[in-house]
Amino acid sequence: MFTYFKNSGLIILLALILFSCEEPGELGPGINPDADRVSAGYVEIPMGQPSFVLTQAPISGYSRSSQSGRILAGRITDPIFGTVVATTFAQIAPTANAQAVASEATLVGATLDLTVDYTYGRGVEQPQTFSLHRMLDTIPSANALASNETREYDDTPIATGTFSDIAADTVISFNIETAFAEEMLGVVKNEANVAEASFKNIINGLTIVPSEGNTAMVGFNPAVATTILRLTYNIPGSSTNSVFNIVLWSTETSGFTNFTADRSGTILAAVTQHGTEYESPTQNTYLQAGAGIAPSIDLAPFQSFLDTAGTILINKANLEVERIQAPGNTLPPPNAISMLLVDDNNDLVTGEHGFPKGIQANENIIEDARNGRIFGSAASSIPRSSAQSDFRYIGDITLFLELFEQNNFDERKILMYPSGMGVTVNQAQINPETIKLKIYYTRLK
Repeated sequence: MFTYFKNSGLIILLALILFSCEEPGELGPGINPDADRVSAGYVEIPMGQPSFVLTQAPISGYSRSSQSGRILAGRITDPIFGTVVATTFAQIAPTANAQAVASEATLVGATLDLTVDYTYGRGVEQPQTFSLHRMLDTIPSANALASNETREYDDTPIATGTFSDIAADTVISFNIETAFAEEMLGVVKNEANVAEASFKNIINGLTIVPSEGNTAMVGFNPAVATTILRLTYNIPGSSTNSVFNIVLWSTETSGFTNFTADRSGTILAAVTQHGTEYESPTQNTYLQAGAGIAPSIDLAPFQSFLDTAGTILINKANLEVERIQAPGNTLPPPNAISMLLVDDNNDLVTGEHGFPKGIQANENIIEDARNGRIFGSAASSIPRSSAQSDFRYIGDITLFLELFEQNNFDERKILMYPSGMGVTVNQAQINPETIKLKIYYTRLK
């Protein structure tokens, strides 16, 4: 029977596997401490457990204050994780310092170019169809845009396109229907409407909706020059056309991705309540970006080691996750994982600035969920090995464990977030027995 628990007080204590190397001669050439006062040791502590949390909706997309971002649209289906659908909502605005178009200008046409920077799915080489819609609601001036948010949009598309062999760094183009293009041209003929802040409140934005037959997820980079809406017009009597540029990315615009997950008919069908910890129906635990599944790690086994180890100094500590199995052994798991502290209710613990606290490999505890990501770069997370046949994560978390040992934290639980939780959909299953702390330490006698 599939069961779940939330804040149940259940602690899974895993036996410590101790490997001692306390003879001075085993420490290496030239190292010969006083064995009566100090000794060296090594311990492997199993940290995994067959449970995971359906996280609160992650931050997705980009906002006015962010320096990078991604929006996604698409659909993927997996026999374990079910179906995930991503829909983009994005504001648009004229480029900075744009000038109004002459009142006598006539429309030639309008196209939207989107630059691809991410694909995921077994069927990405197959034709993918997207429809473009007018957004009817505005996006509030918020820095954080959660992936469970949505906006109303017009059901009638303003453009539709089918694209084959989509790949990173390619551009897909939509020809926008005439009525909407005429409306935009009319707006930018008024000098007062050309300002970014004014335009986006008249033309609320665009929604990119994947077709029900799509088989892949596609990510678009809104910040590059090749992502642009071109409004082409002609001044009567002119032999050449002119272009008025409209962008997704500006100091006044925001965009985000809405994710929905349908796990019905899979072994994860009961996973529906956000913030809830679930006991796995199998011996594996699960990792899923976008739709938000994160394995949980209880620090009780490490605390048990500290309680029995005596006075120690931690010389080096790695968290290692081995033998990660990607869906079908063909799609890559997340590029990195981020270790985020949570409370007893599985809510992210935030610092003084309101951002989640996480463990930064090789450095201090950091708190930063800006830029539409939660620790989205390998520099601030635990990277994945690149070998397709041996996916694993290895990260040095020595400083965190030293601070933990000194009682700097009240939290005793960590979630393994996929990096880029709100801007990717990579997924994987993990044998929890392969999640281990490997610690080299010095014991003071």
